[in-house]
Amino acid sequence: MPLATTTVTGPVLLPSGAAPASGYLRFVLDGYDTDAGQVIAPSSIRVDIGAAGAFSLPLWPNARGARGTRYGVLLGVLTGTTAMKEISLGSIHVPESAVAVQLEDLLGLPILPGYTQTVVLTQAQYDALVSPDPQTLYLIEG
Repeated sequence: MPLATTTVTGPVLLPSGAAPASGYLRFVLDGYDTDAGQVIAPSSIRVDIGAAGAFSLPLWPNARGARGTRYGVLLGVLTGTTAMKEISLGSIHVPESAVAVQLEDLLGLPILPGYTQTVVLTQAQYDALVSPDPQTLYLIEG
């Protein structure tokens, strides 16, 4: 018997409100679960982000499970000319739904107004900034 799915859709946007120029989302189920006697193994599912941050992905609705699992959501974005960096957006609990659900609603994260760009850097790089730009969202890695 095929597993039930719920379609999770975007857009996914950077905190500045802009769509990533390129990238992907990765959804990572954090443990095994069961659904109507079927074992659901931990897994990682990747979907590329299209124009304007659009994506659509059917996921197993872990609300049907017995163990309270969650999906970690990672955004892969280009940092520099060739390097991709994964940024955690948080974790979600996917409901059982016949209609598509928005990732933003599942994350409960509004777009943050007032930022013009997002920069990923280390704590040491951030500490070395003479005057951090108040319109830049700094994401500290590591």
